[in-house]
Amino acid sequence: MNYDLEMERQIQNLSEKKSLLLHACCAPCSSAVLERLTDYFDITIFYYNPNITDKKEYQKRLSEIKTFVQKLQKNNIKVLDGRYNPQEFFDMSKGLEEEKERGKRCYKCYELRLRETAQVAQKLNFDYFTTTLSISPYKNSNWLNEIGENLNFEYKPTYLYADFKKKNGYKRSIELSKEFGLYRQDYCGCIYSKLKRDKENNIQTSSFQGKLVNYYDIFFLKNSNFKKEINILLKFLEENNIKTILDVGCGTGEHDKYLKENNLKTEGIDISPDMIEYAKRKNKDIFYECLDITKNIPQNNYDCVIALSHVIDYQLTEEKAKAMIKNIYQVLNKDGFFYFNFYNLKGIIHHGLSYQEKTITDKEITIKRKSNATLNSKNILDLEYFYYIQDKNKNININIKEQISCFKMENIIELLEKHNFKIINIFSYLKDNLDENDWNIGIICQKK
Repeated sequence: MNYDLEMERQIQNLSEKKSLLLHACCAPCSSAVLERLTDYFDITIFYYNPNITDKKEYQKRLSEIKTFVQKLQKNNIKVLDGRYNPQEFFDMSKGLEEEKERGKRCYKCYELRLRETAQVAQKLNFDYFTTTLSISPYKNSNWLNEIGENLNFEYKPTYLYADFKKKNGYKRSIELSKEFGLYRQDYCGCIYSKLKRDKENNIQTSSFQGKLVNYYDIFFLKNSNFKKEINILLKFLEENNIKTILDVGCGTGEHDKYLKENNLKTEGIDISPDMIEYAKRKNKDIFYECLDITKNIPQNNYDCVIALSHVIDYQLTEEKAKAMIKNIYQVLNKDGFFYFNFYNLKGIIHHGLSYQEKTITDKEITIKRKSNATLNSKNILDLEYFYYIQDKNKNININIKEQISCFKMENIIELLEKHNFKIINIFSYLKDNLDENDWNIGIICQKK
């Protein structure tokens, strides 16, 4: 069936404007569809997309739709928020996680969203319902219309057949997106398509996995600041007669190498399997374990726990930070120390955020990094890095998107004191004194 032609027949048979509940996934897909239908229907855009399991992405798309509708200044277009419950999508896709894109999981996802649209259309007495999804060349219009046709037998509102990509619909949506400056995402929204997109684009969600692990020491640790960090740490450990250490977020094990050289018994944990494997190869006689300190604790106890390179900032909620501090307290010996650093929110705001470039050369390897950071309303830094690596005759490009927390100093102190830690020292990291406007703050505390 020619679904576009069928829609034209339905429209031609209208004697007056009818009400249409239009399911939409995003502003770009809505743009050309609205342009085509507003003369014939009073339209309510229905934003129901539990497949978009990233809440930030979900809200961003919804906000973009509302902004776009405001810019159109059409009295017969409204927006209706559907309920947001990603668990509905996960329940639906159970057993289909390994399905390829445009497979059975996608069919079930279409059905989930169209059924909800039909139910709401009936509840609110709409004349018609349909979806913008068919405008995408990546969506199966035959499936969408088959599902819509079947729902016609279950619900009172009439399904409006559609294949909006026809008549250059998709091309027009791109043109309108540019004209209105719309955010155009590059994946459908579900976690499975995002993982596929990231794999194809070589996008990582952490600096501590994949190919970058092999270049981590060169880029981050081959500098004077790292040597100064080690010397300050060793001085503290010696002054306090510390013998056993747990390195939380041990990374490639570079800190542990120096601790071992100074006859200190060290063990390391990290949530990155790639980092743990690298550390094991580097330090064959040090015990390493892939372990999340917020969920599990090592079997041994230690005189000191170190968590350098802002490990605590990778705990994106207060609950995760609490769990980390609680479990570190449990693995410390009596009067044991917790030594760590964190991103100071006051310092981040004071210094501001800017686009940065950095180049490191080591023998036949050159690494260039371009980075950008934004601070969102939850005091989370959204970071994006572009690495360009020239390794002898190889060229490697890596794109990383990750998030880290920025804490208020008083909140960190409060968390520590609530978990029975006594503050011993607070200092600007790698400096002798404290400047509250520094972005990198170190804290040493002791188990009561």
